[in-house]
Amino acid sequence: MEGAEKFLGISLAAEKEMIYIVVHRDKRNEIMSAIMRDVFRMVPPVVKESAYGIGATTWEVAKDVTMRYGMQGLLGAVFLGLGRAVGETMAVLFIIGNSETISASLYESGATIASVLANKFAEAEGLAKSSLFALGLILLCITFTIQIFAQIWLNKVRKNAGGGL
Repeated sequence: MEGAEKFLGISLAAEKEMIYIVVHRDKRNEIMSAIMRDVFRMVPPVVKESAYGIGATTWEVAKDVTMRYGMQGLLGAVFLGLGRAVGETMAVLFIIGNSETISASLYESGATIASVLANKFAEAEGLAKSSLFALGLILLCITFTIQIFAQIWLNKVRKNAGGGL
């Protein structure tokens, strides 16, 4: 691994974070790209052909017709990918080490809220169960906050599009 360390400029301590980033990015991007592809395919050909007919270039059709027509679907894909990233438990659990100690270093093992809930809820009793419910409530609040921001952003896009969406 000495060559990779020298070439990439990262230490072996950062290796698991790098693996986590790659796995997490790929899991999020696969669903986002599939939905975006479907949104682009749903634009009626007659709309694109009409734009070409009045002299629009390929870039103008892509930017002004396809993107405008599918903006809600694109935003939906982005927030669905974000929701998957927030709720991802098992990939994170396996990669980052599942250590429940708090460390000042970003390169030490750690745990996410979802992984703590997945690991500890079955055998929790009393105060431990109450603290896990509190963690679940925090995760729910984070999810609702993301949903609220998504709705605000979507309403702003609808308003800027002039009601055409």
